[in-house]
Amino acid sequence: MRITWNELTVGFSPDDGDALLSDWRWLVADDAELVLVSSLGDLFLRDGDGRIH
Repeated sequence: MRITWNELTVGFSPDDGDALLSDWRWLVADDAELVLVSSLGDLFLRDGDGRIH
């Protein structure tokens, strides 16, 4: 069986990204943006310097 990004990630729109981060804004920087959501619920964020967390 071949696993692809479709099985490992969840699609979202930029507007969804802002909504998903709204409850976390107290913890993450204001310039953080959502880059990727894993199928296990992990969120990958890009900060203002371009680093992924």
